[in-house]
Amino acid sequence: MKTYLLPLLIIALPLSGCSAAYIMGEYGQSSGHEVRLSCRRAYRVYEKADKLLVEAFSASEAAAAACLVLQADKELDQIEHPVRYWDVAEAYLKNMKNQRCAISGGRQLELLHSEFSFACLPR
Repeated sequence: MKTYLLPLLIIALPLSGCSAAYIMGEYGQSSGHEVRLSCRRAYRVYEKADKLLVEAFSASEAAAAACLVLQADKELDQIEHPVRYWDVAEAYLKNMKNQRCAISGGRQLELLHSEFSFACLPR
């Protein structure tokens, strides 16, 4: 009965890309912190050494997209960042670190996952 799952897994694994294995290998042991932005956008951020992984949730992103469209004329000064979820990583660093930190780079791993490197000024 469950033998039909094996072919589905074999097909699904290459389609998910190698980023899932990378994410689990790098951040699988770390606990995430919730970050909330305007329009009830909720994210989970995982930290490891000088890197952050931002994970978005598809339902939250869909609801937030509708909200942001309705508020588009109110928020004219939105900054376009080179990597998706940059603003989430900035909010995390601002709220979670008690020193001054800045994002030094980032890359999108998947549609709902981006990774950022950061550096903090010494105390």
